[in-house]
Amino acid sequence: MSSRNGSRVRRAQIVDDVATHSPEDSVAGHPSQAVVPITQGASSAASASSSVAETSSWGRGSGRRGPSRGATERRLEPGHKWNVRVIGGYGVGEQGTNFISRMGIVIRLHCKIWQKNFSKLPEETRNGIFRDLEMSYCWDRTPQTDKEMLQHMTAMHKGWRGMLKSKHYKGKTSEDVVASVPSGVDPSDWRTMCQKWNSREEQDIAERNRQNRTHQSMTYRRGRTSIYQLKDDFVKTHQREPDRMEVFRMGRCKDLPDGTQRWVDDESRDHFERMTQMTTPSLQSDDATPVSAEDAFVAVMGRDRPSRVRCAGKAETLRTWYGRGESSSGGYHTQVQQLQDQNKKMEELCVERSRDRQDLQDLCAERSRDCQELQDLCAERSRDRQELENMRTQMAEMRTFMQQFAAQPSKMSRPGAGLECEESDESPDNYDDDD
Repeated sequence: MSSRNGSRVRRAQIVDDVATHSPEDSVAGHPSQAVVPITQGASSAASASSSVAETSSWGRGSGRRGPSRGATERRLEPGHKWNVRVIGGYGVGEQGTNFISRMGIVIRLHCKIWQKNFSKLPEETRNGIFRDLEMSYCWDRTPQTDKEMLQHMTAMHKGWRGMLKSKHYKGKTSEDVVASVPSGVDPSDWRTMCQKWNSREEQDIAERNRQNRTHQSMTYRRGRTSIYQLKDDFVKTHQREPDRMEVFRMGRCKDLPDGTQRWVDDESRDHFERMTQMTTPSLQSDDATPVSAEDAFVAVMGRDRPSRVRCAGKAETLRTWYGRGESSSGGYHTQVQQLQDQNKKMEELCVERSRDRQDLQDLCAERSRDCQELQDLCAERSRDRQELENMRTQMAEMRTFMQQFAAQPSKMSRPGAGLECEESDESPDNYDDDD
């Protein structure tokens, strides 16, 4: 019988029935993937977990691939487990992503779709969830890790429920909603969930959440990769813990193949540039105290609110991050105030430098206008000089013409004098004749 048909119970049984390689292959070169033998108690827990039944929701004709789910568990030898590290309720390491995926599968088996707070689940249900996880994975389990994992499961279940609501409920009529039962969800549970979504209380909550989402900015854009996994990868690459500035950049900026960066929004880029300015000595004033990356982050992002520390992970609180008592002491508030004052001074210095730059640009523009006026004046003087040369040429031509004109009458007077002489010669003759 093909493994494509059957329920999740069938898939859970495959973990104990199928083996693809030896334990030595599992741990070679991957300490975080080390497998350990299953104890007798865990074996009985595994058999008890197989009692959870569900109708077939994947396989041939269902539209869901199915067999790839649980493939990691099927690679185990019978009686062995994958070793993972749990930080803040998240699986970290080579098998961290598979561990988180397994958490999502298990909680859907044990919990109703409308379940909201997993810490309030009956003890039997909680034990069943952890029992199923311990079938294939081994981690350092403590009451604190159980609490953090239940908080993470609550968020995972909420995200899955929101995805189903967006895909199978929103924008559909009542008949279509009832008929559009998601795969892996019991039809009666789906009808109950739709009735809850139709209630006035749930609609008010949804509207309030929608309004709150419009104010969100600088959102985390690394998908299912948690902050703890980012930190773990950073430590493996750089051999040191990342500061919150680096975590902020890793979660909101993507390095493109062409060497450029793509930020989720302009606000994230502006905040990171301000942090960089505060931590770069060349951009600070001479009397400014050197600022660490942590101090710059607090100064730019503001004071961390109770039960939340930005870019540190969901498990961190003010007390765990800053130390006992510092979250409510005046020293912490004084430090934050000092950093904010220093940030304000940096902003004033940037504004002053911006004004100086603007004054320099205005001075350059004024000098440019003076140069242009000087060039216009030189051009005007050149035109005057050219006009003067033209006038001199015209005067010379007129002088030459006048000289030529003055010389012409002297030549015309000579023929007139000859005529007078002739007349004077003839007059005596006439006189003599008259006598």
